[in-house]
Amino acid sequence: MACEPQGNRIDSVLALSYGSEERQIEYGTSLLYIAEINRLSTYCPEYRAVTWLDSEERNRLGVIKSNARRKEFIYGRLLAKSILSKHLNVKPHNISLTKTKLGKLVVEGMEEEVYFNLSHSGNFISLAVSKDDHVGVDIEVNTKIEEGEIGDITNSHFNVNEISYVLESSQDERSFQFTKMWTCKEAVLKALGVGLTAPLSAVDTTELDSSDYINTYINSRRVRLYTRHWHNVEKKYHLSFSQVGEVKNVEIVKGNDVIKYLATSMYAQSSYR
Repeated sequence: MACEPQGNRIDSVLALSYGSEERQIEYGTSLLYIAEINRLSTYCPEYRAVTWLDSEERNRLGVIKSNARRKEFIYGRLLAKSILSKHLNVKPHNISLTKTKLGKLVVEGMEEEVYFNLSHSGNFISLAVSKDDHVGVDIEVNTKIEEGEIGDITNSHFNVNEISYVLESSQDERSFQFTKMWTCKEAVLKALGVGLTAPLSAVDTTELDSSDYINTYINSRRVRLYTRHWHNVEKKYHLSFSQVGEVKNVEIVKGNDVIKYLATSMYAQSSYR
């Protein structure tokens, strides 16, 4: 059975969504969605959410032992398919997600190309979507990183400028600066679609002190990427977004606005069982 609207909570969200203007992706504007797994599971319980998975995804789910990882996988796919169905103007069940050889998630067999990227950490999922060019996103919950661990990782994956920047920060700030730089690096490499085949040290995040762009060289090719970082103090997560080329505007969609997309997609999915 497809994931159907359940009870008054979904009914009220459906009423809101049909009565309001939903964001549609346009050239020049990228959308960044942020969702909480516990909220998504309230509106679509796990046993219903798995019906959105195709056979290959269910096989992958079958080998995931961790309950937290299972939820990340299930609701990551749920969020991606519900949002992409709106922007591609197709039913959610017609969206098939597959990975490239380097592990980047893409939509299979669609004539209209939409660039997207997915990230999850703890209770949070983030989805970046653009019509302009390749995007990358990385979300990480706040974690206290020990001094020794920071030193080991920075020496292996940070360049000289970044190592100096972290070490010159106060002890209270080091964990923050480290996570900020790390998420920016991850977002850049994910936008480039190279996975970890390129060294993290090739991405110099100190460029963001004076610009919204990072310049890097991949396979002897210079690439310029728009890159932004946000830190949500209340929800306690770091979020970084990167996109190849020029970016005019980035809109963040979260909370009830994400649930509206999910609710209308659930309705569409249940209508085409």
